[in-house]
Amino acid sequence: MHTVLVTSNGYAFKASSEDFDFMMDGKGMIGMSPSGALLASLGGCVSLYIRKYADSTKLAIKEINVTVESDFAKEPVIHFKEIKIKIDLPGFKFEDERRKQAFLNFIGNCPVHNTLEHKPKVVVEVKER
Repeated sequence: MHTVLVTSNGYAFKASSEDFDFMMDGKGMIGMSPSGALLASLGGCVSLYIRKYADSTKLAIKEINVTVESDFAKEPVIHFKEIKIKIDLPGFKFEDERRKQAFLNFIGNCPVHNTLEHKPKVVVEVKER
């Protein structure tokens, strides 16, 4: 099971998982927004899967740039309507369409991508003291 603890002081939120922390901020003063962190998580996961694919297939991919873009839907409930992932691999070109499709299929296995695609049930519990 993956566990992340988020603690807050006003609009600043510290996320802790394993031995690492990062800051999120509802006002954009000391960290990215929680929605930005979600998009960053997706971009990081896709980047990792690109690296894994490149290493396992011996593709000469040296630099990986992944841009993740989204806008909030205009209708209620507030959510991302569509998320676009743009992959830039400077200095690299696929030798054929079949290899490119295999690459796209592999990186589609990123667990963050799969989680967003399969709309997990979210259960919220309140611990009162």
